Amino acid sequence: MKNMKLYKTIIFANGAEAFKNVLIKIKDKKEKRRRLCLEHSLSERAFFWKGDNKIVITPFLISPELVDKNMSIANFFSFKNLAPSKLDVSLSKAVMKDRNLWNTLLGIIKDNPGMELSPYSVTEEFLMLVEQFKKEKLEFSVCEQPSVRSTWTISYLDSKAGFREEMLKFQSFVRIPDGFICRSKKEAIEIVKFFYANEQSCVIKSNYGESGWGLIFIKQENYSSSYDLEMEIRRKFDCDNIWENEIIIVEEFIECNPKIGGGFPSVEVIVTDKGPEITYSCIQLFGDQGEFIGVVLGKIVLNNNIKSELYRLSYVIGKRYWELGYRGFFDIDFVVSQRCKIYALETNARRTGGTHVFDIAREILGSNWEREFYILSQDFFRYGSKILSADILLKTMSNILFPIQSKKKGVIITVVSRCVPSIGFVIIASTSKEAKDIYSRLLNLFHK
Repeated sequence: MKNMKLYKTIIFANGAEAFKNVLIKIKDKKEKRRRLCLEHSLSERAFFWKGDNKIVITPFLISPELVDKNMSIANFFSFKNLAPSKLDVSLSKAVMKDRNLWNTLLGIIKDNPGMELSPYSVTEEFLMLVEQFKKEKLEFSVCEQPSVRSTWTISYLDSKAGFREEMLKFQSFVRIPDGFICRSKKEAIEIVKFFYANEQSCVIKSNYGESGWGLIFIKQENYSSSYDLEMEIRRKFDCDNIWENEIIIVEEFIECNPKIGGGFPSVEVIVTDKGPEITYSCIQLFGDQGEFIGVVLGKIVLNNNIKSELYRLSYVIGKRYWELGYRGFFDIDFVVSQRCKIYALETNARRTGGTHVFDIAREILGSNWEREFYILSQDFFRYGSKILSADILLKTMSNILFPIQSKKKGVIITVVSRCVPSIGFVIIASTSKEAKDIYSRLLNLFHK
């Protein structure tokens, strides 16, 4: 008897692969291993992408205890997690090199014709992987893949320089911070000094920085002279290889208005052959150094006027990306100024840190989730000095795990890091106060 079609999707959680060109610049081996492990750990968020009936390929297997717990929460029945035998920066290459895994995937696609292959990011290596599958004459699709003539759009639109160039074509529709694309560190320093001379704060951005890495804030009031400012920038450039042989963007610093969308709203868009479609909007949470922490979705997060304007801007940008031939996910990061003006800051041409949160919301909470729930995520919560297993973490947090007393509230663990004592999580609550109370209970478990 022919096997029943159990799976609809194969997800490739190739997060580190998406940032390979940045990661390989790190000369310090210990630091490179640390950052690589962090990127690989975040791949566990893929468990929640695209619902049930899927295979998820991660750099290493997700803890069985965490899989069992989250399958129960999400009400999944047909989920399988696979991983290559040898770890690599590139997940796609590791899959192609692992003959046992490769043959397993060939069998799965053969038994489930018409499956969709869906990555975190459409990279050069992922496209190579797709070509290898095509040679096997199997029936599958890749909906998030640009046409051959438009694969350049992935890196171009993911770059700070490419985004800036495109937005300048829409000056009557989209506002961006005043800024410059610099061809060298020397040029960047001179432009920072120009901002300083005009008593303006600014931001220095690496062309392919991510999650706060490759970001330097220059507050004008923190420097007593142009010379001190230059010495500080040179020191920061010299201690991080992300600035080597890289285009650098210098732009004005926009002081945010935290009362509107938290100051930093974001909108995710999926672009198909039919055009752009907005999936969700959120508030982004950042640390003191601009590092990405997590997102807030749902109840009273954005008022209707701001949300409508963000969606209008996002659709204009999405339509342009569609015209260029881009396909797949991207998000747009915005800042709302003190004068309530909206500025577009950048796009990330891939799934992002809020995708799994949105998928959790619609999978677990139903179609009215945005009106009924307040949802808070964090990808890097340090719980102590010693790494604990997923089993111990689940037991320790049992009283605050979703669902608390059979109610739709509580903590969902999304990531258990193997390299540092940290977890990623999503908190589901009915109000922001309830979410903060649950977060306080989480803090008290580990930081009494």
